[in-house]
Amino acid sequence: GGKPAAGGIGKFVDIEEISDWARSYVDTATSAGLISGMTEDTFVPQDNTTRAQAVSLLKRLLDII
Repeated sequence: GGKPAAGGIGKFVDIEEISDWARSYVDTATSAGLISGMTEDTFVPQDNTTRAQAVSLLKRLLDII
């Protein structure tokens, strides 16, 4: 019932490569601590996600529920 976190996407230098439709979702997921990017300041949105990255995201999601 809370308000979604926002503002986490601003740390990525490749923010312009993130599709317009996905930016708000990436911002929410980043701000909530579900994803952190490939490095401290890059998201690399055009790369494929590995199974390990997907599992890590699901684990973090289950930990906050």
